[in-house]
Amino acid sequence: MTEGNVDSFFLEKLSRISAKHRELVYETLDEFQRNKNLNFTCIYPAAGSSQYDSLFEGGGRQSN
Repeated sequence: MTEGNVDSFFLEKLSRISAKHRELVYETLDEFQRNKNLNFTCIYPAAGSSQYDSLFEGGGRQSN
């Protein structure tokens, strides 16, 4: 996702956070966009899936 796809209100808010956190926001927005376009359903990580953490590198995505 590029800044051109984000409302100016949110761009102003995003300018106040660190580059690392801003990247996480863009990454999360990209995931939501893919869900909207491809009917993607996240099955991991999900509530009750912690028993599978050891099967994935890094134990899942902790950032979002």
